[in-house]
Amino acid sequence: MLSRERVIRAINHDYPDRVPLSHGILPAAWYTYGERLKEIVEKYPADLYKPKEPREWEVWDNFLDRVSWGIEDDFANIAPRSFQYGQKESGEASDEWGCVWKKVEPGIAGIVVKSPLENWEEVRSYNFPDPLAYWRFDVPNLQSIVKEAREKGKYIIAYGGNLFELMQWLRGYENLLTDFIEHSERVNLLAEQITEYNIKTVQYLGNFDVDCISFQDDWGAQTQLMINPKLWRKLFKPFYRKMFKEAHELGFNVLFHSDGYILDIIPDLIEIGVDILNPQFSCMDLYELRSLTKDKVCILSDIDRQYILPKGTPEEVKKYINNVFDLFGDKKGGFIFRGWIISGDTPLENIKSMYEAYEYNLRRFAND
Repeated sequence: MLSRERVIRAINHDYPDRVPLSHGILPAAWYTYGERLKEIVEKYPADLYKPKEPREWEVWDNFLDRVSWGIEDDFANIAPRSFQYGQKESGEASDEWGCVWKKVEPGIAGIVVKSPLENWEEVRSYNFPDPLAYWRFDVPNLQSIVKEAREKGKYIIAYGGNLFELMQWLRGYENLLTDFIEHSERVNLLAEQITEYNIKTVQYLGNFDVDCISFQDDWGAQTQLMINPKLWRKLFKPFYRKMFKEAHELGFNVLFHSDGYILDIIPDLIEIGVDILNPQFSCMDLYELRSLTKDKVCILSDIDRQYILPKGTPEEVKKYINNVFDLFGDKKGGFIFRGWIISGDTPLENIKSMYEAYEYNLRRFAND
């Protein structure tokens, strides 16, 4: 079974041949471990674990330029260009929205240190960027990625944007939360502008042969939603519904990622059209999450990157991943396993255990 069919069957709860796998090694891990990490990766060539073309390793001089190297999985991804999250190296840089990002450490996303709409009066002269600006879409490169992905049978995801996080960066977190209560008209104005920006982005992505549009917003704190769920439903649910509806009408699945505790709004996200949900496992009770989502949405899993991966023992890492497969794995589908090495604070022994657990469970669920 090719990856695309496998993923579609998982989304539709239609008996894929095995659990689909989404995997990525983030830049900070390469910065920290370099060749030692590569040696671990190369030990797992079975099934999906096939390194990308070795030319990357031959022509690049150092690991600072090798952060895109990874492992084949069931997915391919494309995205518009953006200057969000800061520049490649450390320092400060402005993005296309006028938000100034500060990055202290290469390989880790920066933070916004200056918001262009911190003073609301600035909105009178503020020019929202053009979603169809020529620089956003490197068409030949995107077409090449899609062509190669189709030849390999991949399921292709295109990034459609965020909403809440961009509003924070534009307005400032405290200002925005105050607006929720005291100036809802400001919230609506920003949300409308960003929603239309994202919709035009999604429409343009319709020119490419992709399968899914992903959106992301971190709505959860460690133990609760950042705002009252009733207020979320009033202020934000209609805008997400509109974006998801546009993606569906263009024939795409919808993937939504949110870190933090979001159990309170998961039924709402399912109601308004999320096909694949990627929550942060370490912030929620996994049994309750399973109860809320079973047979209703496809779960793209997470690994506990707060405690288990960086601080657990290799045995605890394996036990955790086995438990995730036991909870969410199902022969009829509804589950995609995602593995991320989030940072350089993950011990190499735990990385190795993570790969061993991946391989064991992928084979176990393929052969059950």
